[in-house]
Order: sequence, then C-alpha cells, then structure tokens
Amino acid sequence: MRDYKVFPTRKFVRYGAIDKSLLRVVPDKVHRFGSMNVYEGCRLLVKRGITEANKEKGWIISRLDTDPFCFTNSIHAVRLPDLSANEAKIILGIFWSSLARYYFWLTAGSWMWHNEIHLEDIQDMPIRLPEDAKVRDRIVRIVKKLEEKGANTASVNICDGGTLTFEQTLQLEHDLDEAIFDLYEVNEAERDLVRDMCEYGLDLFYNNVKSEAVKPVEANRPASNCGVLKDVPTRRDLQKGFEGYIRTFLRIWNRELEPDGEFRWQLIRPGRDIRMAGIVFSTQGKGESLRAVKGSETAQWHKVLEKLDKTQPAPVSKRVYIDGVVRAVSDTDIMIIKRNERRLWTRSMAREDAEATLLQAIHLQESRRGQV
Repeated sequence: MRDYKVFPTRKFVRYGAIDKSLLRVVPDKVHRFGSMNVYEGCRLLVKRGITEANKEKGWIISRLDTDPFCFTNSIHAVRLPDLSANEAKIILGIFWSSLARYYFWLTAGSWMWHNEIHLEDIQDMPIRLPEDAKVRDRIVRIVKKLEEKGANTASVNICDGGTLTFEQTLQLEHDLDEAIFDLYEVNEAERDLVRDMCEYGLDLFYNNVKSEAVKPVEANRPASNCGVLKDVPTRRDLQKGFEGYIRTFLRIWNRELEPDGEFRWQLIRPGRDIRMAGIVFSTQGKGESLRAVKGSETAQWHKVLEKLDKTQPAPVSKRVYIDGVVRAVSDTDIMIIKRNERRLWTRSMAREDAEATLLQAIHLQESRRGQV
C-alpha cells in the first residue's frame, strides 16, 4: 500500500478536482487492506456517511476518479472498467440527482438508523443508460460543468476552490434532475413527489422545528386571494406560495366540470395568531366573472368554519386545531384547511387532497342515491 497515498474522508467532495496536496502517507499500521483493485482506474466513489452539516444535510456525496489513491472504509468504491467515459459520467449524474436521494431514503434502512448507506445499497441502485443521444449528451454536458468547475465557496460549502456561483450550481443541479427524470421517464406527479421529499421531507428529518418545511407559506402569496385556473401562472418557476398547490389541485378537479364549468378558488389566512390556512374551491360557469370577496380574512375564516360545521357530521371548529387537516365536500364547494406549513401545501399534497376529496364526492353521491 506504500504505492498509494490516502485521501482523507473529511475532504471528500462532490464537485471539482481533488487537491493532490490533501493526500497523506499510508499509516504504519493498517487493520484491513480492503480491495486493492478499487484504488486505481475509473471508479465511482460514494461517501458512506450521509452529510449532516451545513446546508448539505441529507446529501449523498459521490464522484468519479481515475487518479490512484487509497481510502478508508468510510468511502465505498465501484469499479467501472467496461464503461465508456460518457457512460461513467451518466452513472455519476444519476447518483448526484434527487432521484437517487429519494431512492436511497426509501430503500436503505441504514440511512434511517445509522445515517449511512452500504456498498450493497449502491450496487443495487437501478441504472439506466440513455438510448437517445440527445438525453445522453445533455446529462454528460451538465455533469462535466459541475465536475470540472466545482462551486464557489464564497456562496456554498461544496468544494475547495472552483468558479461556479451558488445560483449557477443550483441551476445546474435542477437541470440535472430534469435530465435524469427524462432518462427514467418519470411523470409529472412522480417528479413532484421526489422534489417534495428532497426539499421538505429530508429537511424536516434533519432540521426538525428549524426546517423550512414547517415555516408558513406567507412570504410568497398570490397577487390576489381568489381567482380561477387561468389566474395562476403556468410556468413552475413563476408559481409562488400557494400557487403550485392551487394549480395542481384545479387541473385535477376541473376535469370533473368540463366543458361548461370550472372551479374558482379563494385563499383564506386568518392571521399570524392562527397558524392555519384554508382554500375554498367553488363551482361556477366556465368564464363567469368572479364575485368580489366581502369582509376581512378573519371574517371569511369564521364563515368557512361555520359552513364546515353544517356540512360535517361532527363539529369542525375545535378539530381543526387538533388534527391540523380538514377536507370537506358539499354540493358546490370543496373546503380544505391545514396548518400553514410549506410541507402541507406542496404539489404532491395537492394531488393527495384532490384524490381524497374526489373519494368524498363519490361517497356523497352514493349517499344521495341511497336516500332516493
């Protein structure tokens, strides 16, 4: 092992070239030599422990390397001798993606209990290589940019040295996610589920009450507190606050009223003293002009609670603050009330709420038929 130098795990990073000055001499005593063939050649290196520090909490750190060096068992290695350079970069792109984080979070039991992933987890990762040259070139191009340039340490704690700013790095990571989603043919609903888990689920696991997931959705609110589907931006990057939730919910439910009807929405937040939010979806004719909402949001909040008490078999007013989520369906309205927390008003939660209220609507219709 004197032919190699040791790479210190604490300096193991995702992006940028390895600083050769970091390599250390092999210690005089080594308990296990490990597999010598993974100390050189093209190989995928994956840090055994999940990052728990700084903003990278919950990240899987991985990289490709061909330089000869050895390392401790805190780094896993998989040789890639029979793959082309582009194929190896595609595998690295997969491990850098949110899809890999989502997969390992759900399948690697060691992540939950020991905050690490094992070599067998990495070897079991389902790998798909692109048949479309455009998809291949797209992934390889993004991986090369991240791999060669690294990230600016003045903006983000990812690697030592580099030229990419924090915003540029985020954009490249977003582009890589989209490319990997296309590679695995992940549909829109599945993409939202992966994004929400990585953005809010993992953040909540690591940061608890300090997580962004439990912060109120109030910094970015719709310009108006009511509207119809066309009033919500179609582009995801322009949707702020509750708008992603509202658009996703309406795209599902408006199909039930086509071609002559649609739902209008009204966002109600009673104030800072009550960490709750509600959205009322009401039926109307297609293209019908919106009626002005009268009264303060506090008055509208109490009005919704009164309506819920009339439509539900048990009083709702107190249960709202205990359960945190109330969904109700009447002949003309769908009312949803939850805690004002970002994790509860995501696009994937909109799909879950739409499915739950569709089921309630079916039960309501069946009960009416039984009465007849």
